[in-house]
Amino acid sequence: TVQAVLRQSAPPSAIAMPIADAADLADRLQLPVVDTDRADEAARELALDAVIQFDGAPRRTLAEDLLIASRFRGDARVTARESTALVDSRLLAIGTSDLDAIAGVGARIGELRSVIGDDGEGLELLLPPAPPVLPLTSDTEQTLTLGPRTVLIAGHDLKFVQPYVEALRAQGHEVLIDRWTAHNEHDEELSRSLLRRADVIWCEWGLGNAVWYSRHVSADQTLVIRVHLQELDLPYLRRVDAAKVDTFVFVGELIRRAAVESHSVPPERSLVIPNFVLGDALRRPKTEDARWTLGLVGIVPQRKRLDLAVDLIERLRAVDDRFRLRIKGHRPEEYHWMTDRPTEMAFYSEQYERIEAINERSGRDVVAFDPHDGNMADWYRGIGTVVSTSDFESFHLTLADGAASGSDAVSLAWAGADLIYPRSILFADIASMTDGVLDEGARARRLDDLREQVRSMDAPQVFDRFSKILLERVRA
Repeated sequence: TVQAVLRQSAPPSAIAMPIADAADLADRLQLPVVDTDRADEAARELALDAVIQFDGAPRRTLAEDLLIASRFRGDARVTARESTALVDSRLLAIGTSDLDAIAGVGARIGELRSVIGDDGEGLELLLPPAPPVLPLTSDTEQTLTLGPRTVLIAGHDLKFVQPYVEALRAQGHEVLIDRWTAHNEHDEELSRSLLRRADVIWCEWGLGNAVWYSRHVSADQTLVIRVHLQELDLPYLRRVDAAKVDTFVFVGELIRRAAVESHSVPPERSLVIPNFVLGDALRRPKTEDARWTLGLVGIVPQRKRLDLAVDLIERLRAVDDRFRLRIKGHRPEEYHWMTDRPTEMAFYSEQYERIEAINERSGRDVVAFDPHDGNMADWYRGIGTVVSTSDFESFHLTLADGAASGSDAVSLAWAGADLIYPRSILFADIASMTDGVLDEGARARRLDDLREQVRSMDAPQVFDRFSKILLERVRA
């Protein structure tokens, strides 16, 4: 019953229960827990307006139903009953004391009483019986489409899911955030408290958060885990209790296959949904010099291959000195953990020296660094071509974001890129990429291909796919 109370659509500010059962609940629930015998007194001390008493495990909206009814007429006491006699005209003309004489009017299932007003006769609230729970059989697939839900988002880095969080809230869902401090570090009591309130759980990244929630989720909750890339090199994904996970979401097909083969992810519960792009926000007029400006987002870790991006700009400028390169995002020295990687830091020092030499020879900032911030739409206005020179990526959102902004996009053909992006933007090496950037006909073809591709990655479409797996209960 406590679980059902915590999951009410109008959540409690305190809980009253027999004191013998309440000894250690207050700390775990992070709510005041008081003895049932002094519920009204405690409510006044806590400056609450009313006490709601449930008879048995309540339906999820019962507290909200009672509160709305009390505020509609101002009654200090509202009693709820289930009734199949809602079309009986006698209900309009009898007092509450005569309800028991009407067939189909059931026993009390809950009551609200004000602690600041006079009881009086009060109001009787008749509710239709709660809908039955549909059986989920092993030989059929059924989807239960549900109303507003309480969605719990858990992870250490939520930047890739934050716009979806806002979309969920705009749709009327309650969104709880369990922000972990590292891959495997969190406030466990807070996680337990949030989990008790949640209908569905979304683990952003398949790391320690996914392991913990897979071991604590209940059978009536939905658990979705979204996997990016780093999970393949870490031990957490294979420790997840896969039997408790409804869906594993991957941003790319190659990552999904690797997780199935090397981390025991069930293939029948895994699928690919691409990262989303905020097309409406990114589509802005380009600046005059954008055509000659290349953009690279993110240079950490070393596999992003800053050295190849510098090679590219040198080759392009040997043909046309109008080309420039702008680099967006955190630099390696801004990450504290990079101090433990002296070999990588030496690599970046060498590239900085190359960049400084290029700029000195040109007499201007041919290669410029732009700090990390959230204003990517303005930055893309000045970018004519986005670049990926990485050894490997799971998705490389820069390519999709740049294309959505109206930029051209070129990428080295890292493994799995052809499963996400048009082949026209993929190149075997920097020499062929240079030729591709200079070829106006090839550029026009890439822009056409990208326009079609990013349409399927636009946020509303991707959010609909997220919600289908997150907010609809599916069992095979």
